[in-house]
Formats: sequence, C-alpha cells, structure tokens
Amino acid sequence: PSVVVADGGKATCVWVGDGHVYAERFIPEFGWTDYRRIDTGGPTADDPQTTTSPDGDAVVVWTQDGEVVANCFEVGSGWQGPEVVSTPGGAPARAPTVGTSDDGETVVVWEEDGNVVSRCFDPVGGWTAPTPVATPVAPASAPDVAVADDGDAVAVWTENDGGVVASTFDALTDTWTAPVPLGTGSAPSVAVDEDDGAVVVYVDGDDVKATNLDPVQGWSAPVPVPVPTPVMDEPARTPDVGMNGDGDAIVVFETDGETYASRQAPAGAFEEARPLAPGIPVTGTPQVALDDEGNAMAVFEGTDGHVRSSVFREAYDRWSPPADRGAGQEPVVDVNDRGEAISVYVIDGAIGATRINDLDPTVPRQLSLVIQGQGAVADGDALLDCPPGPGTCTTPVP
Repeated sequence: PSVVVADGGKATCVWVGDGHVYAERFIPEFGWTDYRRIDTGGPTADDPQTTTSPDGDAVVVWTQDGEVVANCFEVGSGWQGPEVVSTPGGAPARAPTVGTSDDGETVVVWEEDGNVVSRCFDPVGGWTAPTPVATPVAPASAPDVAVADDGDAVAVWTENDGGVVASTFDALTDTWTAPVPLGTGSAPSVAVDEDDGAVVVYVDGDDVKATNLDPVQGWSAPVPVPVPTPVMDEPARTPDVGMNGDGDAIVVFETDGETYASRQAPAGAFEEARPLAPGIPVTGTPQVALDDEGNAMAVFEGTDGHVRSSVFREAYDRWSPPADRGAGQEPVVDVNDRGEAISVYVIDGAIGATRINDLDPTVPRQLSLVIQGQGAVADGDALLDCPPGPGTCTTPVP
C-alpha cells in the first residue's frame, strides 16, 4: 500500500487487490470514503505509489502490462481515469516513483530498459512527453524521487556496476542535470527540503551512508550513519529517509534484526542511531515521515507478524515506546506539515489504518477508529476495505 496526507488531514490510500489498483480517500469531517478500483487493465497491476498536493489533489502511478499508468484525483471532480505515461511502444517499464510540489506539479520517474525516464504533470497543462533522466553507464534500477515545494526535484538510482547516482530537475527549464555518482551501494532513498536541499541515504557494505545536497556547494562526501558499537554484527538494510521543509531529517533502517533511527538537524551530522524497539525482531522496510516541527512517525513490521509504530517528539528529543497495532504487514506512513499522521498496512488481504491527529506532544493524541464491515481491530486502527455487512474482511471486491 501507499498513503499520503494533505493539508487539513485529507488523505489518499492506494493498494493492489486481485491484481487491480484500489483507492480510498480520508476526509476528516466524514472519515473514510468508499473505496474504488481506479485501473482498467488486466489483473497485472503492481507497485502503486501516490503523492498529493497540499489542497488534496493526488496522483497515483503503478505498473500494469509492462507500462507505467497514472490516475489523477482532483478535489471537487474525482478520479480522472487511468492514462499510460511510460514511453508508447517502449520497453517494459518498472519501479515508478512520484512526488508533487505545492502547486501540484508532479514528477514521475521509472526504469525502462535499464534507462531512467521521467514525465511531468501540470494541473493546467497536463502531461509532458517522456524524458530521459539519464542513460546510465550500467543498467539502472531502484529509482527514487523527491519533489520540492517549487517543483524542483532530485532523482536517485543504482546502477548494476554498484554505483549510486543522482540527478536534479529544474522546474523552470524542465531539464535534468548530468548524473552525479554519489558512491557505491544499493537501496537509495531521497528526501528534500523547501530550499532545494536534499539528503540521500543508501546501503554500502555493512553501513548506511548519507550525503547531503547544498544548492550552491553540491553534494557532500558520503559518511556512515553512526551506530552504537558493537551493534553491526549484520549488515544494515532497507533505509528510508524523511525530511521536512526546514531540513530536519530522520533515517530509519534495519540492522541485526532491529529497527534503528538517526536524526540530522539542518546543516548538521546524523546522530548515533537509536533502537526503536529493543528486543523486537523486525522484517521488511521501516518507513518514516516528519512534520514541520521535526516530529516524526516511524512504522515497521515485526517477525511476529505485527505492525508497530513509534513517534519522535522533537521537543523532548525522544522516541515513544513502540505501539503494537496488531497483526499486519507492509506498513507505510505519511505526515503532513502540521503533524497529522496516517499509517496503512495489510491485514489478511484487507487494509488497516491508524490515524493520529497531531504529533505535537502538547496536543492530546487522538486515534481514529473506523471499521467498515465486521472485524476486530485494536483501538486506533481501521479496516478500510471490508465489504459491508457481516463476514470476515478479505480481499477487496471491485
């Protein structure tokens, strides 16, 4: 699944069921809307990703039948219908990633026949033509993109020779810069601030390494994220990084079977990583997102099949004890600027959600509880896609 939270707490959640893409919207005044199928192709959809503008317009991208497909949601008029955005008649397209500016300018990046390709969407002008970001020296994979408030973007990917490479996008000229090698590694993740600064994290050997982009000085030399010794008996894996407009950044990753988090203040270095759930073995990729105050929410999956979350309170420089959200897999999270957070995850073929009204420690926490159909869930969680009426929540119906 994938989820994004806009201003005012409006959210869009997307997932795959029976090979098709489904979407559901959250409106604070009304709760979760009815879910609906938003693709029209055969049952081959995979890897849906979504992004949102501050006003709640959303763009969803996914792969289907070897193509990258998009569907746009406009507040007041709804879903606009699926549209193929990858190169017509081109090689099979894979791994789409997407981001949006404050004005709704959207950048989609994907891998196509070993090349990195992009396409942009403007709410007024529609889609541009597919544009090569780079023709790598070695075939590319695992692209990621982050879009700043002004529409500028940073894309990062790995090449089969082991290199991690980045390129920046200028929204005024609609051009990508020449690719810049950042280091040797895999699994890159990128985030940006409101001043065109960026941070990239990736796995290099046993370490998670980080490099920062200064709009004037360029990319910094990559350095390992510090970890307590002797933690690293096993290599670090699956990093994810989040950054707010002021440049506060947090990276979460898994090492030695546990989830760790490290914070970087603006123009500073990453601090020594802290375990979020000591003694609780984890699997999969942890996720993190920040608000404008530097508060954050991280989610991760335990080997016991339960989803857990932890909240970072910037005012106290402290992570909360992990909250067990019950059985679930593949958790993801997003937080808007004012600290409204939503996490979604898979529950036996259904989609569950947890919503926190505000990550600020001075505001009383409120967890939403919404259940469609029957099903026992923990307080604060919701089953989003159960068919109405009695029965067990299973794979969503069209």
